[in-house]
Amino acid sequence: MFFKPSLLRSACAATIALAATATTAWAGDKLYVQDSGKIMLVDVDAKSLTLVSRPTVDGSITDIATDAAGTLYVLTFNSLYRLAADGSAVLLGKHGISTANALTFDGSGKLYAASAVNKNLYQVNPATAQATVVGTLPAQSAGDLAYLNGRLFFAGENDSLGIVNLRNNQQSANVGSFGLATSVYGLAEGDSNTLYGAAFTKLFKVDPSTGSISYVMDFTGLGQAGGLAPFKAVVTRSEDRLFNYAEDTFPTLFKPSFSPSLTYGNQYYRFYRDTGTILSISNGQLSYTQVGGAPAVLGAVDTFLPLATGAGY
Repeated sequence: MFFKPSLLRSACAATIALAATATTAWAGDKLYVQDSGKIMLVDVDAKSLTLVSRPTVDGSITDIATDAAGTLYVLTFNSLYRLAADGSAVLLGKHGISTANALTFDGSGKLYAASAVNKNLYQVNPATAQATVVGTLPAQSAGDLAYLNGRLFFAGENDSLGIVNLRNNQQSANVGSFGLATSVYGLAEGDSNTLYGAAFTKLFKVDPSTGSISYVMDFTGLGQAGGLAPFKAVVTRSEDRLFNYAEDTFPTLFKPSFSPSLTYGNQYYRFYRDTGTILSISNGQLSYTQVGGAPAVLGAVDTFLPLATGAGY
């Protein structure tokens, strides 16, 4: 059995307090944004933009992505490019995706794409640009994908934020609405575990569990953001792999509608508001608590992590 509870020494109230007091900061995040063929680096702290490149490609740039090394990839309706050190675009190939407009890397180096005219989720070979259908989205893409805490998010048509579970038969669902009068064309994760979105000249923080947004900054002098990318693709933490495995294995306890990972002191945790459950890791131990119940330790992370990685998380 995955769960063999025994009581934790800490009080339940102390664990519940984590969800009430912890916050996710965006200080120090850097992102790439593209507008009308210009790729710029955004410093969220300084609220500044620096031109990185104006690459020559076959038509309009529809999105950008970065791998874990920080290499930029450029998507057009027809092709995939890699940005060289001098800012020039190196053609990798034709991807064959009709009206491709969304691109992102996951935490393991896989590249995903989506289309404005169908609901397919594609995996793209970053060396050859060859694309393969690997799943279905609940809506056509408005313009971007983002990977956060081991889950894939997408900005869908009709102002919607969606989520795809890449390790559970590619199941996808709508999370909620951004609450904007326009489509969101940019979506990216920051190093601070924050999900960002962009529409026209606005950059905003996105609540990944509801889709609601909070304003961060204006892109002064920018025409319209046409894609966002992280400074580097964020490699999925082992703790998040374990959390995702627990969510998929026990959905009634850890409801798999997205719960962001947060830090409080030496605890890394997720709070599941629908079930009143906290799943946390501290001092190498995996534990959980339900509101009104006694906290329980499940065991050592080293015991359960091989189960998660063996299942593809």
